[in-house]
Amino acid sequence: PTVVVPANQVIEATSAVGATATFTSSSIDIVDGPVDLTCDPVSGSNFAIGNNSVLCSATDAHGNKASKSFSVTVR
Repeated sequence: PTVVVPANQVIEATSAVGATATFTSSSIDIVDGPVDLTCDPVSGSNFAIGNNSVLCSATDAHGNKASKSFSVTVR
């Protein structure tokens, strides 16, 4: 599968514990079409002040895996 994630994000803190970040990601397989994608942490999570990594992974019907990451920096 091919995993598509957004560009690295820089957001402003909304409290002393960080900020909520939302994003859109997707995955598609040349044979299976769209496949389920999981991201950790998920969109809408609270991200701590500093640099945070998000890892998105997908597995097609044949067990082939792909992943891609991006960062969310809260300042």
